[in-house]
Amino acid sequence: MRNILLTVLFMAPIAVGYCMQKSVTQEFKLDNGLVLVVREDHRSPSVVAQMWYRVGSADEHGGITGISHALEHMMFLGTQAVPNDQFSKKIGSLGGYENAFTSEDQTVYYEEIGKQHLETCLQLEADRMKHLQFKPDEVLRELEVIKEERRLRVEDDPQSLTWERFMAAANVGGAYHNPVIGWMEDITQLSLQDLKEWYEKWYAPNFATLVVVGDVNAEEVYALAQKYFAHIPASSAIKPKAKPQVAPLGKRTIEVHAKANLPFLMLGYDVPSFSSKALEQRIYALMVLQSVLDGGLSARFEKELVRSQAVAAEVGAHYDPYQRYNTQFVINATPSEGTDNALLLKSIETEIEKLAETLVSDDELKRAKMNLVSGYIYEKDSTSQQAMLLGKLKTLDLNIDMMDTFESKIQSITAEDVQTVAKEFFTDKRQTIAWLIPETLS
Repeated sequence: MRNILLTVLFMAPIAVGYCMQKSVTQEFKLDNGLVLVVREDHRSPSVVAQMWYRVGSADEHGGITGISHALEHMMFLGTQAVPNDQFSKKIGSLGGYENAFTSEDQTVYYEEIGKQHLETCLQLEADRMKHLQFKPDEVLRELEVIKEERRLRVEDDPQSLTWERFMAAANVGGAYHNPVIGWMEDITQLSLQDLKEWYEKWYAPNFATLVVVGDVNAEEVYALAQKYFAHIPASSAIKPKAKPQVAPLGKRTIEVHAKANLPFLMLGYDVPSFSSKALEQRIYALMVLQSVLDGGLSARFEKELVRSQAVAAEVGAHYDPYQRYNTQFVINATPSEGTDNALLLKSIETEIEKLAETLVSDDELKRAKMNLVSGYIYEKDSTSQQAMLLGKLKTLDLNIDMMDTFESKIQSITAEDVQTVAKEFFTDKRQTIAWLIPETLS
């Protein structure tokens, strides 16, 4: 995140989904390729506007890693019409909040504000889509800010450093090999010209999706999008070829030696994302499996490894299937005092093996599903989270109906489905292990 740290024919609006209060989601497309997704939610007189550019670290090559994140910073340096930090000050003066973030697959800018100020937000976003200024002294100063961000968030944080090296080892030749923030050597050599060329290539309507959720009328939002974005020309850049992950051929193990108080383990398995549309059922089964392992105090990791065996001080599992390419099912753990690293790893692998050998019980399956569904419903109650999910789905070329079918998909998963994915994906061949080995703290 910033400050330290997603045709030539107008398509008629199509009703594609309903949330809990039966809000209709409508989708439009401008002649220049800009996609507009509007979801009406009239519970409060506010609106969330998010501009998603379909470019992230997965699109970068060696030598310019981190450029998408760097450009995110530059987008707040101003245009001729809105110079310096006036963008942020303008939104703040209207009682709104704005920020941005960069991921592997997208770069996203957003505003949360009273509905009467939506037009101002769209006017400002359109201005910086086309007219961003690159002043040499400001660019150099911001690059120094980014280097300091990397030092604070990665190089001085041993667990973040381990995560970065884990992902590099797990994604040999793949799109997610490089960190979003970039390698320090590449950040150091980024030039103003590099940034301008990246901006001119990707920051165009045909690589953008505008998502608006809140107390709005979809047709009126479409009219505003036409007013402020229709005149901006499409980019002539060609969508890059896919960067599929090199098929894993065996277990990969790395060590990260850094100044730290405690060891730290990252254990990952190469698994599909929703980009593999034919594997949708398996993906939902993996989500349920993650909840069986790490879905609260009654889940297996907490119950067995932390409380019963006391081999882990903390342990968790993470799986995000909303990715453009295959991803990692990641387990991270810190051994309890006196626990040998090998014992911690063996204990985790034993829990994985149980899932492949024995069906989860009906009660356990119900709890895992309830944990997932209740969390999802809670998140979807937020207009910001609604917009976030719509943006992810649309920029990944997924059906936005998925936003409203999540519960039924999760409920359809059986114990046999969970066992099947445990057997299929949790194998040595797909495994990557990273150990943080503490060095003496001065």
